[in-house]
Amino acid sequence: MKTTNLIFLLSLLLLSGCQKKFEIEDISTFELHYNIESGWTGYVYDLQLKETGELRVEIKPPLSDTYLCSINYLSDDDLMNIKLLIVDLLNSEIKNEYTSELNEATDLPCITLNVKSNIKQLETRLYQSNESDLPTSLRNILSSISDLRLKYDLDIDLLLPEGFEDVTIRNLT
Repeated sequence: MKTTNLIFLLSLLLLSGCQKKFEIEDISTFELHYNIESGWTGYVYDLQLKETGELRVEIKPPLSDTYLCSINYLSDDDLMNIKLLIVDLLNSEIKNEYTSELNEATDLPCITLNVKSNIKQLETRLYQSNESDLPTSLRNILSSISDLRLKYDLDIDLLLPEGFEDVTIRNLT
């Protein structure tokens, strides 16, 4: 009887350790939101991308009640590249929040990245975090968003409020 119990426990341990991790291979629908905002100035930059290739940008200038809007459509190649990066991001294990250790005040400019698909949803917030502290999948998606902003000229001509710095993240690996 003891031998049977021992074999049963060993088989449970082996089977529980050998579970295959579920990974997303493709997504048929997705929505990506890239949002920069600051509570103390009221500045908002919201980039939205849908699986149809529609790329919409809304900007609310500091201390204003009105939004400026721009809509573009991605090429098929750009859409496929960002879709692959989104799948990689959804499959990665990342933390929800990245904060600079120097200043964790809540009024810092905050970047929120929210990805919804037909399979999974992920949201993460970044408060002036160091690029090297971010996982590769998150750096890749932020770099791709930065490239899209340049390629499709998605930055409506506005001066950023004090404390903001427009940067481009590049993956050099």
